[in-house]
Amino acid sequence: MTSQATPSPLTDPRILAIMASLQQPEEEAQEQKPTEIPLPPTTPAEWMKMERLDEWPLRMASEGPLHLEDEELLFSGKEDIVDELRKHAPLSMGLLDQFEKKLDDLEIKLDQYAQHILDDDHRPSRLAEGLFHTPSDVFLTEIVEKNAAVQTHHSRRRKKKQTLAEAMQASRSKSIQYASFPGFRAAELLDLPQQLEAPQVMDRVTKAQDFNPGFKKLWKKLFLSEASVAVMQDTFWWYFLEKFEKNRPEDQDRLFNRIADSFVALFMSVHPDVRDKYFKVYSDCLAQSIYAAFAEAFPESQDKFDERFIKDLINIISEWISGTRPPPEAWRKWNLKRLRPKSPTAMADDEHSKQKSMMAAATSLTKTGRYKSIISFRHME
Repeated sequence: MTSQATPSPLTDPRILAIMASLQQPEEEAQEQKPTEIPLPPTTPAEWMKMERLDEWPLRMASEGPLHLEDEELLFSGKEDIVDELRKHAPLSMGLLDQFEKKLDDLEIKLDQYAQHILDDDHRPSRLAEGLFHTPSDVFLTEIVEKNAAVQTHHSRRRKKKQTLAEAMQASRSKSIQYASFPGFRAAELLDLPQQLEAPQVMDRVTKAQDFNPGFKKLWKKLFLSEASVAVMQDTFWWYFLEKFEKNRPEDQDRLFNRIADSFVALFMSVHPDVRDKYFKVYSDCLAQSIYAAFAEAFPESQDKFDERFIKDLINIISEWISGTRPPPEAWRKWNLKRLRPKSPTAMADDEHSKQKSMMAAATSLTKTGRYKSIISFRHME
């Protein structure tokens, strides 16, 4: 009798199932092991290798090699750019100086010719005779001369006699040669010389501008504000030291610091909607105020306040306010006649012209017939 072979335990399906269930968790644990994340590239070469690139930046099909290693095609700084511009687009500053000189010479010639062509003399009326009665020019001239003589007589009576010493002292006080810086005071502003009031000077400058009524009202409120007046007074003395006492740099620095503080206060007080429009003309008007103060405080030194004096003044203030210089000859649009103080002779001439204009206006009213009898009666006398 043949005996049956005993099956191996390893071939028993039940044992195989148990062994498979025990090996499955180990395999799952190995599969769940986190994979190592590669580090980002740290150099351009590593980045190009990761992206599988041979060159960067990629060039278009129509482009050739970029030749980035060629240093001749690159600019290393501002000096290289300036050198290239100077080499390929040269501009001689002497040409601009020659052009400016030609303009100045032309203006002088035009002024000479204008004096022979234009004048302020009153032109006689060419109306037909007999339409109405008008006083003769001799009669009007006599009345004006009599009134002027009477006013001159009374003004002489009111004038107090001065001694020679007082006259010399008064003359010296009106010359910048004898003026000196009063010294910086941290707690208060320095007064202008000759008892000038800064708001009055700045108001005269405002009247000399051609602003429209709406902007002029806003401008006057800001320009005559406390901060703006402080900027004007300290700038006056800073420029005085700059031109006539250059051995006091410490006082200039103190004045400049206070000017900066006052300007910040003024800047913050201007509404943002009108700030650009206001400061577009502020530097020019501030320079006019400084010039007007010098001209009024020192009438005996008008020769010192020449073209160079004005140019330096407007350039410095414009650089302070806007960071740039104004256009060449920008100061020539100033109404210097209204900025400079009137001399006693000029005031008398203005009064004489005013009376003459009033008489001419009264004469023109005879067209209506209302004053015909009065004027005729005066003429008969």
